[in-house]
Amino acid sequence: MRDRAALEREVADLGIAGEVFGSNSLTRVSNNEAIPFRWICHVETTLYNGDTSTGTGFLIGPRHVLTTAHTIYPMKERKVRPEWKTIKVRVYPGRHGAREPFGGGHDANGWAIRRGWITPQREAHCAFDFGLIRLKEDFPKRNIGFWGSDATTRFVPINPTTLTAGQRLFTAGYPFRKGLNELAARVMKQSNGEIKGSALLTRCSPTQAEGETFTNVNARAHVLLHDVDTEKGSSGSPLWIEEEKVKTLVAIHQGELGSDNAGILITQTVFDQVQEWIRTFRERR
Repeated sequence: MRDRAALEREVADLGIAGEVFGSNSLTRVSNNEAIPFRWICHVETTLYNGDTSTGTGFLIGPRHVLTTAHTIYPMKERKVRPEWKTIKVRVYPGRHGAREPFGGGHDANGWAIRRGWITPQREAHCAFDFGLIRLKEDFPKRNIGFWGSDATTRFVPINPTTLTAGQRLFTAGYPFRKGLNELAARVMKQSNGEIKGSALLTRCSPTQAEGETFTNVNARAHVLLHDVDTEKGSSGSPLWIEEEKVKTLVAIHQGELGSDNAGILITQTVFDQVQEWIRTFRERR
């Protein structure tokens, strides 16, 4: 009998090589252990009713994964139902089909989002769509690093005005479409595009948004607009620019917003909130 893991790897490679996403620019990552792909995580959440949901996140510390709030707490039509309460989060750094090079999945013992993510009217607040997952322990077998731990990557607060419309933008994560088998949905894919502008929004959904949009990257903006190809499951993926061979994180991909895609800018406010969560973390019981 053929080795099942080897067979699964071949099936995953063959299934993705044909670009099941059609004519967009998403392509399979060729080396999931290279920087920065080794830090990009497939995130699986288990909900109170037993359902599961998946998304993307990325390591910003030995045990901390940055992602969107709606990856941790899935939403539908901006409504939150009791049965959707998240009770378990598990992440897989560098996962690529059947390949899990860094010890497989790692369980979280806590996660945090901004309280304002859900308003009293139970509507999403775009500016607060980010969250932090903390793993139970550092990676015990191999120090794989994290974004900003080496000279080729940076994780720092971003001044929005340093970004410009038309600037090249990159991402990688775990997109999938309905009909993909479970293994194919775990394959890391990358794409690139351009910054299209920015927004200062409050309530938002794929079909409705309230606030201001700009054709440039405005100093007051907290949402970056872009045309990088993504799919469902890409939420929580890192968005970065490359300058002089250095990859700088600029935003966390959220999803579709009208005719553009959107990502939470890693502004000083967002950066400080993440650092505060790291300092004041309390284990979930």
